[in-house]
Parts: sequence; C-alpha cells; structure tokens
Amino acid sequence: NQLTGSLPPEWGQLVHLQWLDLHGNQLTGSLPPEWGQLAHLENLGLSGNQLTGSLPPTWGQLTSLQGLNLSGNQLTGPLPPEWGQLTSLQGLDLSGNQLTGSPPPEWDQLAVNIFMLDLRDNQLTGCFLKGASEDNYIVHNLPNCPP
Repeated sequence: NQLTGSLPPEWGQLVHLQWLDLHGNQLTGSLPPEWGQLAHLENLGLSGNQLTGSLPPTWGQLTSLQGLNLSGNQLTGPLPPEWGQLTSLQGLDLSGNQLTGSPPPEWDQLAVNIFMLDLRDNQLTGCFLKGASEDNYIVHNLPNCPP
C-alpha cells in the first residue's frame, strides 16, 4: 500500500480491534494517545512510515498488546514509564527511531513475557530488563550493557 496522511484518533473507539498492520506506507504525524483505549488490541504494526512525535504514555493501557512494531520511523523523546504495564508484550521493536534517555525502571516488568526487544539505532543510554532470561532476544546498542 501507499497510504498517506495521519493516524485517525477516532480509531481509538474501535474497542474490539485486535490486529492492525499499516507498515511500509507513508503515514505521517504522531501516534494518537486515544489509541490507548484499544483494550483488545493484540498486534500493531506501524513500521516503515514517517511517524513523528513521542511515544504516548496512554498506550501503557494496551494490556492485551502482544506485538508492537514502530521501527523505522522518526519517533523522538523518552521511553514512557507507563509502558512498563504492557506485561502481555512478547515482541517490541522500536529500532531506527530517535528515542532518547534511559529506559525507566518500570520497564523491568516487561521481562515477564518479552521474547524479542529491539532498541537499536536510537539515542538511548543505560541498562534495563534486569529480570530477562537467556531465552529473551534483546538487541540494543547501549554502551556498557551486556548484549
């Protein structure tokens, strides 16, 4: 597809939505905070677009979310502590953005179920996911952290 435009905040009212894949388009604008109301959303793919702005703290309410791919956009700012509540999350790819700061301690809770976490090619510092097992596939380029 070659979809253009921004992500509609109104889609936050699609409370029964479980899967949404819009990767590889030309979508612009920010991630709608209203999408934090998508209580049944399990997988969301928005990689390879031109999305900007910060990661919405309200998305920490997506407690059914198992897979989230926001790689290859132009997202900025810190990692929201609220996202530590995403304990159903098994895969998270935030690589290839412009995220900054250190992962908040709340993110250590993600180690419960996370299987794949990719934070490469951002401007992040610090270490995290202290409870992760050797079975977890965690990729980052954070200095002074074990791979």
